[in-house]
Amino acid sequence: MGCCKFPAYCIWSLWCLQKESAIEVGGYAKNTIGEDMELIVKMHEYFLRNKIKYRIKFVPDPVCWTQAPETFKDLRSQRRRWQIGLMDSLLKHKRMFFNPRYKQIGLIAVPYFWLFEMIGPIIEIIGYVMIPLAYIFGLLNLKYFLIFFSASILYGILLSLGAILLEEYTFNKYPTLKQLMKLSFYGILENFGYRQLTTLYRIEGIVKFRKMKHSWGKIKRVSFQNQK
Repeated sequence: MGCCKFPAYCIWSLWCLQKESAIEVGGYAKNTIGEDMELIVKMHEYFLRNKIKYRIKFVPDPVCWTQAPETFKDLRSQRRRWQIGLMDSLLKHKRMFFNPRYKQIGLIAVPYFWLFEMIGPIIEIIGYVMIPLAYIFGLLNLKYFLIFFSASILYGILLSLGAILLEEYTFNKYPTLKQLMKLSFYGILENFGYRQLTTLYRIEGIVKFRKMKHSWGKIKRVSFQNQK
C-alpha cells in the first residue's frame, strides 16, 4: 500500500470516507458488528503505526437521522450490540492501549474507552450492589453518600442539558420552546431508571460477547409515515 494522501471524514451515524483512505486500511471489516467504529480505530492504528500524515474530521451536523428503538426489546438489542462492537474493536487493537507510539489516541482516547465505556458498566453495577450492602452492615456514612449521590446526578443532568443547549445554540433544530423543554425534561429523567436499564443491557453485551460478537440481531423499523 502506498502513502495515504487523502484525509478521511466521518459524520455522526454515517461514516463518509474518502475511498482511497478506506481502501488503504483494508476497508470495512466483515467479521464485526461495529463496523463503523472498527474502521475508524483501524485507520488511526494503521496511519500512526506507519507514520503517515492524516486527518479524521468530525462533522456534528448529520446528513441523515437514525431511527431510535421503538420498544424495550429493540433498545436492549441495540445497546447490547453497541457494547459488543465496542469491545470487539478495543480488543482487536489492544496494542494501542497506553502505547506512546500511537500518540494522543493511544495515551488518551483508547484508555478512556477501555476504562469508562467498556469497563464502566461493570463498575456501575458493582456500585449498585455494594452501596446497599455497605448500608446494611453499617459501613456507609449516609450523609456523605447522599451528598455524593446528589452531586453525581446533578453532574449527569448538567451534561445532558449542556449538550441540548449547545446543539440548539449551534443548529437551532427545535422550532418551539415546548419541544426544547420536553427534551430537557427527558434529559433529567434519564438519570432515574433509564440509565440503569441501559447499563444492564450493556452488562449483557459483556457477558455474551463471545457468543454474539458476530451476530447483528434484529431491530424492528417503523416507517416515518406510521410515527405520531
